[in-house]
Amino acid sequence: MNNFFQDELDKVKNISSEERRILIEEFEWQFESFEDDYFENNNKKPPKKEILAFIKDFLKKNVKVKEEHVRQSQKESDQYDCIYDALKHEKLHLSIKDMSELLARYDLKKGSSVQNLYRWLPKKLAENSYIEKDSDGKYYYDSSSAIISENSWMLDKAERIKTITMISNLLETIKESPIYEKAIKLCNEITKEAPLTKQNASNRVIFLGAPASKVCDSIWKDIYDAMENNYFISIKYTAPGYTDCVSRGVKPYQLIFDNGIWDLWGYDCIKKQNLLYNLSRISSVEIRKDAARFSLPGDYDFHKVTPGTFGCFRDSDKDGMTHYKIKLAKGSYAESFARERIWGLNHEIQETKEGTVISFDDNQFLPILRWVLGWGDEAEPLEPAELVQAWKEKVSGMSKKVKD
Repeated sequence: MNNFFQDELDKVKNISSEERRILIEEFEWQFESFEDDYFENNNKKPPKKEILAFIKDFLKKNVKVKEEHVRQSQKESDQYDCIYDALKHEKLHLSIKDMSELLARYDLKKGSSVQNLYRWLPKKLAENSYIEKDSDGKYYYDSSSAIISENSWMLDKAERIKTITMISNLLETIKESPIYEKAIKLCNEITKEAPLTKQNASNRVIFLGAPASKVCDSIWKDIYDAMENNYFISIKYTAPGYTDCVSRGVKPYQLIFDNGIWDLWGYDCIKKQNLLYNLSRISSVEIRKDAARFSLPGDYDFHKVTPGTFGCFRDSDKDGMTHYKIKLAKGSYAESFARERIWGLNHEIQETKEGTVISFDDNQFLPILRWVLGWGDEAEPLEPAELVQAWKEKVSGMSKKVKD
């Protein structure tokens, strides 16, 4: 770091080590640009006088901006605290205009105009889950919700054990997962009087899930660490139906637990598309810290990739949704089961003499085919033609095995 800058920076008071680090980073690239420009214009390096002038100007601009930001943040914080106290303790219902007048009475008038408050206050109030908004636009403190939340863990020893035991039974559905032990330790911290064991884990509320696949702890940890830091990874992967292991460069986007299986959703740098990788089929992971970090797409949200009604699988070779129509036999369990649930986007139910027809939009062809086949003679696909044909081929194949 430039010695002149170090000397001037030491004179700046009331800055944290983090703020100091940011100032240094900002100065280094700006000073490099300053030196290049000076040399280009004068064919020599800048003298001490010019360097000191640049440094002082830099600190004046950046520290001043920082101080103004701190003052503005502190002012807004004081104003919010005043309004919050009035809502919570005085049980007032206040509009933004009322709040502006309230701040004026408490000598917090500066910057408290209705226009200024509308700029930041509604968003700040919305962050507090106990502050609600009336139909007339006035804000109030919902004390009933706050009491429930604030006392949710004020249970006696027996109730805490019962509650955590239910949670532990839910965790059994991910017992083979590397996060299981961490979750159990957290539960034990909450109820130290009775750590969870085989003896006290029994409960009359249980959760059942599909058999879980085994995931290597080191593979899980490497993928999770890379995902948290947006590092590229190189993996060795054996796809379903194949015996050869292939290498892939991947941007790890999301870990998903689906029906007993952990999947990695990420961008395959070789195939140039987003794909799912079963973690139990990954034999090795290398975190590519030598490569530049990737950035998530600006609108990234896995829920936008697929409705997820039939798990996390999606049709990777199709764009958009496909319209499905499935007939369920009248009086069958399949009909009763399906009528109680939403199966996809634009879900509709139609009554017929032969039973119920459900229709929806989705992009999960294979899971839907397996779902229809799983109902045996109680379900029949009507659309799309691709599903009808695949179903007929499977049924025909099963029929031949029965005849043989």
